[in-house]
Amino acid sequence: MMEGGIRSSLRCLAPQPATGIGPISFYGISSRETEQEIVMARRSDQKKNVFCLETYSWFKRKDRTSVEPVLELLKGMGYCDYLRRDVATRSEFEYFINHYFRNEYKNYPVLQLSFHGSDDPPSIFLGNDERICLDNLARLIKGRCSKRVIYFGSCSTMNTHGATLKKFMRNTGALAVFGYRNEVDYLQSAAFETLILGNLQEVSFTKQGVRKFDRLLKEQAAHLYKTLGFRLIS
Repeated sequence: MMEGGIRSSLRCLAPQPATGIGPISFYGISSRETEQEIVMARRSDQKKNVFCLETYSWFKRKDRTSVEPVLELLKGMGYCDYLRRDVATRSEFEYFINHYFRNEYKNYPVLQLSFHGSDDPPSIFLGNDERICLDNLARLIKGRCSKRVIYFGSCSTMNTHGATLKKFMRNTGALAVFGYRNEVDYLQSAAFETLILGNLQEVSFTKQGVRKFDRLLKEQAAHLYKTLGFRLIS
């Protein structure tokens, strides 16, 4: 990953925190009403902290590529806290998924799954090409995702029939499921991911709030939205 390039991209795309003083300009929308909506979203839901499971190695054994710099950026800007764990095996994945639903993580309603992915069948890959398909993941979650969202930070996992994704959402109990239909460039997805996790802080975790979140992403980064094949099911 090119460090200079990623810093430039993220700096241009990162959401600006609401100041709480007078009218604000939020991606070209300037109004007291917009400011009040943001403040209410943050007060009602608090921070939407992120519980991230990530592949232990994206490219090579000694490769240091990780989504953690994006998470650290948002944490440093005061948007959210996060917990991130490396995963290499199915047993590790199952352990951390079950761990996630402990009461101590109730303030971490964003489950981020950052792995290599596939659409045939829709799935994510652990180490040694071991696959977790959506059906297996839904059985593991067992409807415990109420008032939470699942973000697939993986290539192509969302490139499947809408009915399949709706079934997955029902079986997990998630408020929304989103990710990418296409093979994604790592630099572009890192920039877009900043907007994803940042904008989740600006909406309430309701059906209406999720629709607003999707609309904000389309308005702020239409080219990346289309290029990456971002898709949201709610």
